[in-house]
Amino acid sequence: MPCGVTNPAPDAGPPPPIAAPRPPEASRPYSFPVVASMAPVLGALLIWLLTKSSFALVFAMLGPVVALGSIVDGRLHGRLLRRREHARFTREIDATRTAVDALHAKERVRLARASPGAADLWALSARDPERWRRCAADGVPVRLGLGVAPSSVRIEGLPSSRPATEDHVTVELERLREHCATISGVPIVVDARLGLGICGPPALAGAVARGIVLQLAQLLSPEDATIAPSIGRGFEWVRELPQASAEAESLGGGGVRWRSGGETAAIVLADRAEDLPGECRVVVHVGAGGSATVIRRPQGQVPVAVVAEFVSTAQAGELARLLAAAALARGISPALTADVWTGDFESLPRAEPGGGASGGLACVFARSGAGPLAIDLVADGPHAVIGGTTGAGKSELLVSWVLAMASSHPPSVVTFLLVDFKGGSSFAPLRPLPHVVGVVTDLDERAAHRAMLSLRAELRFRERAIASAGARSIDAPAVRLPRLVIVVDEFAAMATDFPELHELFADLAARGRSLGLHLVLCTQRPAGAIRDAVLANATLRLSLRVNNRADSVAVIGTADALALPGDAPGRAWLSAGGHSPRLVQSARATEEDIARVARQHASAAGSVRRPWCDELPTLVTLAGLWATGVGLADRDGDGGIPFGLLDLPEQQRQRIARYDPPRDGNLLVIGAQGSGKSEFLRTLGAAPGVERCAAAVDAAWDVVNEAVGRLRAGRAGPRILLLDDLDALAGRFAEEYQPAFVDRLVELAREGSSVGLQLVLAVRRVPPALQTLASLCDCRLVLRLATRQDHLLAGGTVAGFSPNAGPGAGEWQGARVQVAVGDGVTRRDDRTAPAAPFDPGVGRMLAVVSTRPGEFARRLRALEPPIGEVVELTAGRPASAAPGAIEFGDAGARSVVVGDPDAWQANWAVLGSARSRGPVVFDRCSIAEFRAISARRILPPPIRPGVEQCWVLETDGTVRRVIAPGQ
Repeated sequence: MPCGVTNPAPDAGPPPPIAAPRPPEASRPYSFPVVASMAPVLGALLIWLLTKSSFALVFAMLGPVVALGSIVDGRLHGRLLRRREHARFTREIDATRTAVDALHAKERVRLARASPGAADLWALSARDPERWRRCAADGVPVRLGLGVAPSSVRIEGLPSSRPATEDHVTVELERLREHCATISGVPIVVDARLGLGICGPPALAGAVARGIVLQLAQLLSPEDATIAPSIGRGFEWVRELPQASAEAESLGGGGVRWRSGGETAAIVLADRAEDLPGECRVVVHVGAGGSATVIRRPQGQVPVAVVAEFVSTAQAGELARLLAAAALARGISPALTADVWTGDFESLPRAEPGGGASGGLACVFARSGAGPLAIDLVADGPHAVIGGTTGAGKSELLVSWVLAMASSHPPSVVTFLLVDFKGGSSFAPLRPLPHVVGVVTDLDERAAHRAMLSLRAELRFRERAIASAGARSIDAPAVRLPRLVIVVDEFAAMATDFPELHELFADLAARGRSLGLHLVLCTQRPAGAIRDAVLANATLRLSLRVNNRADSVAVIGTADALALPGDAPGRAWLSAGGHSPRLVQSARATEEDIARVARQHASAAGSVRRPWCDELPTLVTLAGLWATGVGLADRDGDGGIPFGLLDLPEQQRQRIARYDPPRDGNLLVIGAQGSGKSEFLRTLGAAPGVERCAAAVDAAWDVVNEAVGRLRAGRAGPRILLLDDLDALAGRFAEEYQPAFVDRLVELAREGSSVGLQLVLAVRRVPPALQTLASLCDCRLVLRLATRQDHLLAGGTVAGFSPNAGPGAGEWQGARVQVAVGDGVTRRDDRTAPAAPFDPGVGRMLAVVSTRPGEFARRLRALEPPIGEVVELTAGRPASAAPGAIEFGDAGARSVVVGDPDAWQANWAVLGSARSRGPVVFDRCSIAEFRAISARRILPPPIRPGVEQCWVLETDGTVRRVIAPGQ
């Protein structure tokens, strides 16, 4: 703020410059060239000399005539141009003057708004957001009156200095420059820090001084400014200002002294300028008729004439009372601002303890200018919204408020659920309080989601409890429920992580009053984070310091919180029940305060009802399921196989998890290595009527084949078939067997229910080959998986994913489950299904197709008892050749013919006879060789890799698996 008389421009920059009128163009005299005029004459004379024609002399006379005509035309054109240019210049001068006047009018309005006088205070609202924002260190501009000041309007293109010679054009441009340079009727502003002296008739000088003092009261906040009037000099009305100081000043002819932000100055009255003190560096002389003159200032020209503004004593008193009311509406009080109280919690008085659930939750955790302030969440709420930026003291305020309620009311009256989405440190000191039923943090996302789900069940529980008491709300004496206060620190972060909670909190806000549920929601950015459905029911509002106007307006309806000091954490504007905000300062609770309150209610520890069950244990046994008792009532009856403990936070209970095959259908269990899949199958395998398929490919094939056979025959068998690590088992089958094996399982999954059979399949993942089979599973048990994406693709929920879940922890039918373990003994459930021993049967001939005919023949000859003559067949020895042709003996004899696939194909006659008269043994043959020799398209049962097994093709076309001889 410059010293002396100033006219500060408002925030908007100066208007763009105006282009100056273009001076008229000077007309130039027209002169026809002499050479041009003589050229036709000379040409005509030359023609006459050559032709002696008289017509050439006529042409000679045209030259002077043309020259004379051109001169006359040039003079007429120049006169017309001068008239047009002067008319244009005059129009541009008028248009520029009009544009300057329009800009002056806008500038006059802008300057008047930037520096309102005392009379303008009548039009300002009690909640004027611009009031009391001035920092004295940045200057204290006060308006002395209206006068003439330099204008910010500029005209481009005018000469920089006055020309030496003057004509009509220069005179007009100079007048335009003078018209643009100054503006009349604008505020003449000075910096009040310079000290103001007003001299002249006492009545007139006092009226001007009152207007200036009222401007000071409008500019300087009562939080740090004081205005002390002189003793007995007609300034008693100053006592009604919110900045009024009890200290009296002696200022000669009268006046006031003000202090703000380390700055101090005086406004002094005197009859003459010589009687004013030296601290008055700006002197205004007031004359009759409302005129005044600035006769002294540190810099600039004097005198400066102004039209002064006069305020009567009655008007000053009324305006002072208006400012005092505005300060009261904001809760500003000298008792609070003079002492930046960050007092200890112990010094606050305790509110009267609640006599029952129907009582309120009044407590004292802050003070206003009038002293300690009692706040009742029930009467002033029933819900509260708190806003404030980082470092404003939100967490300390919440801790003090919760501790104050706990100190004044026992756990039978109020309990607290503390939700901290800032890492969990804010509410950690409050855990020892018996009132605290839980502390939920964002460090455990699953526990946070579980707690939020339990709140819906709490609504239903309280509705049933109130209805059973024949009451309509918790205020009825017959209802004995404690009020539950849900305190959320950083609500915006919680709502971002769990967007579905917006609907839940809107429901809690709407029905919470009658059910005894109260919300205290705290966030850094209230604007947009808390929806209108919640705000409409939260009539208790506190706004600590915020960074923008929108956040302050969203909480308390005004921008006052934007101006709160940054060095006073816990300072807040409080609006209760829709009343005007008032300034409060919260206490700071210490660990000793919390320990003292915890000891005060130590006898109630353990008797408080929690709104949800404990977390599922990491180890559950089948025997323990029935021994736990309370909280595990099996509401689904006795059907199904119990296999674990199910967590139902939305019902505030836990129950036994059961798999009921007829109701649940086929079951798919998905989990990573070590997630507990096998333990789950062992738990189910302990039930009757359950068959578990082994991990060996040959045994698995036989079990599934047998089940398909029962299905096709319509015979009942085991009600559950278990297959563990099915994806790995299917991968171990050879290329020819895998599709057939999966197709048999698909057939069982589709039609097994007709014979009472359901499949339970455990996999680590679902490969493409098993997609159809997985789609036929009606329910899923999702155990721990490596990534969230895998968990969701497997059918789990977002909240159910836990990368660190222990064995047996997973999701069942949308709820968390812990699979129970059996007797603790690890059992081998693999059914090896050993093949039958080698038995050639009773046929007259035994044909052996082996890729090792010599070795196989040697083993046959070594059998005890002997099986008969063993003949080796080769491709070069046809059956009909003699001697040595192969012949079959009598009916009682046994002939064994051994050959490789090529030899048998070369002796089709012998092969046909062998197939009709006895079994055919295939040793170490491929499926292609088996089909080529047997002339059948059937798929023989798989042989376990690394095991000496053979296929036996019976005469009826069946194929069985036997152990190779010599094993």
